[in-house]
Amino acid sequence: MDVSLSELISPGLTYVSDDSALVGWGCALTGTTINCKKLLLWHHRL
Repeated sequence: MDVSLSELISPGLTYVSDDSALVGWGCALTGTTINCKKLLLWHHRL
């Protein structure tokens, strides 16, 4: 299971990469949309 987020950047703003990868997020700018994704691994004990 993973979590995905998308957000439009308002005109005049600029995307600046941060340290999101250090906590498991991968983010990329596509056009004027920032897309971020985090893979969540769930372990279930039987």
